[in-house]
Amino acid sequence: MGLALVGLILLSLGLFFALSQSQPATLPGASDPASGAGGYRPLIGTYSAGPTSSGQALSLPPPTGTPQNSPSSGAVDDRFGLIVTGLLTETDKTASLNRVLELTQARFWYQYTPDRPSGVKASAQQIYMIRTWKGGVNGTEFIGWLNFIRQTGHFNKPTYWLIGNEPNTPGQDDTPPDVYAKALYEANRTIRAADPQATILGPNLLNFDDTCTACPGFTAGRVWLDQLRASYHALYGVELPFDGWAMHTYNLDWDHLPLINQAQDIRQLEAFRAYLDSTPSTRGKPIWLTEFGVVWGYDGLEWQKMADGSYTALPRGTFRQDLMENYLSSMLDWLENNAARLKLERWFVFTSYGEAEGFSNYFGGISLFNNSSPTANLTAFGRIYINRLQNPPDKR
Repeated sequence: MGLALVGLILLSLGLFFALSQSQPATLPGASDPASGAGGYRPLIGTYSAGPTSSGQALSLPPPTGTPQNSPSSGAVDDRFGLIVTGLLTETDKTASLNRVLELTQARFWYQYTPDRPSGVKASAQQIYMIRTWKGGVNGTEFIGWLNFIRQTGHFNKPTYWLIGNEPNTPGQDDTPPDVYAKALYEANRTIRAADPQATILGPNLLNFDDTCTACPGFTAGRVWLDQLRASYHALYGVELPFDGWAMHTYNLDWDHLPLINQAQDIRQLEAFRAYLDSTPSTRGKPIWLTEFGVVWGYDGLEWQKMADGSYTALPRGTFRQDLMENYLSSMLDWLENNAARLKLERWFVFTSYGEAEGFSNYFGGISLFNNSSPTANLTAFGRIYINRLQNPPDKR
């Protein structure tokens, strides 16, 4: 979570959560979320890595002989994707990543760093994410990512790319539509030149009509997307060049905890499908739900002011494992039953291993594994998700 968003949320949520409850035990304050080798931990269920090299090409492994995107047909449901987090603190990142891929058998996965680890299970298709934050096309990080894209000739093709991560959200990519438009244009032409078969998806909006209670600065996905389309057409005279459309769904009604609301998630996806189908150029294009899950699964929260003047969120009450497991199972039921109607191609629950967000020392969401090491094991959430992934409907 970016520093600006930290301040906004802490100041706003302080109006809604009384600090006059029972005195909590003293806990370490939340550190500066923009500092440290591990990068920062944003609010909306994503792990954002630290800076890339400033304009330098990233190191790449040699190509392998097995196409990443061409796994043999087998008894897995390719619609279930995997978000991999937590590896930055692991000594043997490849072994940790392969542990996750082996246990899940997921065919499609992504992480929030623009790199391509070597020695990774060949049958798993990595999806690459290009961020639009910190200056967009003029930022040094974006220049480094363009250099990374140019190395696609070393990759197995076709490649898959996500452009942006919640550009309508403070503390995430937080990218003005006109800045995103220029970044998308550059990323698209660079990707197409390197891999004409590439699949490009975006813009990974956070929700479509719903935003966040007590969190100023959020732009509704619909509003932001209308502005983006107008900017892109004004600049380049054409429609956005996405092969598919990606979005995230999270309940952010901090007035009502825990943050579990399947009906809201469904409402966002239904509205997004209707929006896309209202325009000939986007009608029928697939949707990827690139993040969904729960930000805060406790039924209470208290803000504690620290000695340095910062605040940290402390869980109060019960971690509602029961409600969260029910949410996950019910949401997966709905996704499976409505995928064809809504042209939902893939969905990715957040996350493989959940770490504390910047606003708290506690992780309050869905974690599929009990840690991120090479000996990690599935949690109850993981067993629910992976049981579906490994047992497609026609096998049940």
